[in-house]
Amino acid sequence: MVASILLKSRDGFTWDTGRKITLAETAIDSPAVRVGFSDNHTVVYLAWTGTDFFHHLNLMRSDNLGAGWGAKLTLADTSVAGPSLGGLTNGRVVLSWAGADANH
Repeated sequence: MVASILLKSRDGFTWDTGRKITLAETAIDSPAVRVGFSDNHTVVYLAWTGTDFFHHLNLMRSDNLGAGWGAKLTLADTSVAGPSLGGLTNGRVVLSWAGADANH
């Protein structure tokens, strides 16, 4: 994957391609996206495994439905595939992945 691209749809059938958002990030596999509510507003989390030598896990958050993104958080953990996001409750999200060590 060369870049993370986000498109918006209100119904899942019609997509707003005129407002496509392309992030300057790369991933070895499909990114994970999770949408939920925190402090009475919608938040979007995006997680991916980077293309750096060790394939570090990365996470970003948007408080405005993807129109703008906070700073990227790069974790010390690494993965052999794309991560998964789940359980968005009260601003908390669960990140899971397959490790890159011999026991993954």
